[in-house]
Amino acid sequence: MYVRCGVGEPHRNPEDGVVSRLPRPVRLSLVIATAVVLLPAGALMLVLPGPGLLLIAAGLGLLASEFLFVRIQLRRAVTIVAALRARLTG
Repeated sequence: MYVRCGVGEPHRNPEDGVVSRLPRPVRLSLVIATAVVLLPAGALMLVLPGPGLLLIAAGLGLLASEFLFVRIQLRRAVTIVAALRARLTG
C-alpha cells in the first residue's frame, strides 16, 4: 500500500509485509511463480482429492494483487457466482 507524503513519489507504508517491500520485478516474479504452481495444482485437484477450488481462488487472488485485468475478471466472476447463488437459494 502506498502512502502519499506530500512531495515527490509515494512511499510504502511501513506496516506492509515483507513481500510488498521487494522491488517490483522481484515481487512480480514471485507472484507469477507461485501462481504457476497454484493454478495447475488446483486444476488437478478438481479431479483428484483435495481443495482444488481453494487453490484456484488463491492463485487468481495472488495474480489479482499485481495485475489489473485479473482483478477485473475476478470481480466479474464473483458477481456472477453471487447472482447464481441468489437465484438458486430463492
